Amino acid sequence: MSAQKYLQELQKRILIIILVFVITFIVSVAYSKQIFIFFLANFIPANASLVTLNPYENISIFLNFAFFSAITLTLPVIVYNLIAFISPGLTKYEKKVITFLPAVAFILFLLGSGFNFYITKEYIIPFLSALTLDVGIQNTWSIGYFINFILYTSLIMGLIFQFPLVILTLVKVGLLKVDHVSQFRKQIYISLLVLSAFVTPPDFFSMFIVAVPLIFIFEVTILIGRLMKGKSK
Repeated sequence: MSAQKYLQELQKRILIIILVFVITFIVSVAYSKQIFIFFLANFIPANASLVTLNPYENISIFLNFAFFSAITLTLPVIVYNLIAFISPGLTKYEKKVITFLPAVAFILFLLGSGFNFYITKEYIIPFLSALTLDVGIQNTWSIGYFINFILYTSLIMGLIFQFPLVILTLVKVGLLKVDHVSQFRKQIYISLLVLSAFVTPPDFFSMFIVAVPLIFIFEVTILIGRLMKGKSK
């Protein structure tokens, strides 16, 4: 395939992704109010109240909910089109390995986002709200900052949960060795701690309850990679 045809194919794939994203975004906007109401009913602690700081804050919240939903629903399409673009250069075995990547990527994204939602709701928010009440400060939060924090950290966690998929796929097709990954264990641990600090409020408790599961997932990924290596022998 010539370079021009590759560029045409890439343009086609990008246009498909953009079209799907726009459609899912528009549909999500139509249901963003219902999602917002459900969110408020399940996430706001009893000892906190929310306020809007400007007339446009609610609109931006609806758009952010729609953006998060559109990214989630478009992810399998992104992975599928990426696979379709690179598939001409893959062997028959490599094509077989990556067949289920779109579905797996979607499931992992949901698990990562769901994990962040759960940790935030059950531990981080109650901990932070109780902390301020203990020193006599009332919890009156900006609804925009509050919801955007949860949505964007959930988006980041969903993307972080793609890490095992990337590693295991590269191991399976022979482009990466598990032993090489495990040699950088210390650096990866530090990176996961930094990521945990980035997606959580600036306190050790929040960082700890996010970092430990991520490190566990990394170790499970290495273990699965070694089992895959053993079966291939």
